[in-house]
Amino acid sequence: MTIIHFRAVNYNAYTKLKEFVIQRLDKLSHFYNQIIEIYVFTKVENTSDKKNKKAEIKITIPGNNVVVKKICKTFEEGISSAANSAERILKKRKEKIRIKQELLSKKNYLKLNSIVGVSQIGYF
Repeated sequence: MTIIHFRAVNYNAYTKLKEFVIQRLDKLSHFYNQIIEIYVFTKVENTSDKKNKKAEIKITIPGNNVVVKKICKTFEEGISSAANSAERILKKRKEKIRIKQELLSKKNYLKLNSIVGVSQIGYF
């Protein structure tokens, strides 16, 4: 289980919103298993526009952080949209790491085979 910090800026968040955040963001650990912490900030923007609910998700992972910000009509919509974006980012990052590990293992395998191949021929 990932540590999730929730902060409601300039308003009091209701319990259902907090439960929704925990339920929705706990799924992120299925896509990237090295998540250290997740910070969620929600804020009501002072605008006359109907889209005035701001949701920001900051995911702490080894190396650097992933930050996603969304402004929507409801906090649930903003959090869900930001979580979907974070999922895509984490999947891409995990794929890059997997490709790098594959390349390194192939490179080490080729080095090992070339050393073994040279010694089998009789060069010491």
